[in-house]
Amino acid sequence: MVLGRAIPVLPLVALALGGCALGPPQWQTFQDEQGGFTVEMPGRPASTRRPVQTGLGEIEVQGFGINRPTGVYALVYADYPEPVTPMAVSPLFWDRVRLQTQRQLGAKDPVEKPITLGSHPGREITLTLPPDQLPEGGIARARYYFVDRRVYGLYALVPQTSEADLERFFQSFRLQAQPPANP
Repeated sequence: MVLGRAIPVLPLVALALGGCALGPPQWQTFQDEQGGFTVEMPGRPASTRRPVQTGLGEIEVQGFGINRPTGVYALVYADYPEPVTPMAVSPLFWDRVRLQTQRQLGAKDPVEKPITLGSHPGREITLTLPPDQLPEGGIARARYYFVDRRVYGLYALVPQTSEADLERFFQSFRLQAQPPANP
């Protein structure tokens, strides 16, 4: 399996989706039937779909995100032509993902740990954002879950003072009974 850019690392998908929503966040449950998930976000996310070239060929990535004064939240998923769960245990793969994320954000002190969602393997990467990247510093976190041929990526970037919102976002992610996979 070619690991290269097998998973698109798009931690700031929400920034690419549009401007910052104003006003206090109105947390709501967002559900995507095709993606097979629900998640809480601080407002209605914008969506985008685009092809991305990876080490496994071109795939289509579906993304949802919102940019609020209290943080940026995004979820992306993609279906691959073959099962991706072997990547969940590849040290080389995770070294590349961590370094790419760290470079994109100018972040420091990465903390990485294996996680699961039910029986599905995953990984969490948390980085500290210095004050020159976000006033008063902040936290960037990414979680990846591997479900057969599908990869889900959840991303949040928040000021230090919004860590509770970060936790709410990540803890709310749920898979529906059987997420559909595109052939």
